Amino acid sequence: MIDSLPRREREVFETLCRLETGATADVRAALADPLSDSAVRTLLVRLESKGLVERSPGAHGVVYRPAQATPRPSRSGPCAG
Repeated sequence: MIDSLPRREREVFETLCRLETGATADVRAALADPLSDSAVRTLLVRLESKGLVERSPGAHGVVYRPAQATPRPSRSGPCAG
């Protein structure tokens, strides 16, 4: 399913996967080609609607993380770190 995501959604998902958890601003700062906060938030909400991302309240707002059931890329995959 990850391979079939549009380019920007895949980029945001892979960035969140590398971060493990993060707020919109964290994901935005870690992107190679930064987007606006609202664009990143929209993409994270789309990923959440597809079951790939979960969100929870954090100390300073919403925190996102890859969903528990999301198959993680292998060590040689795009999120290998």
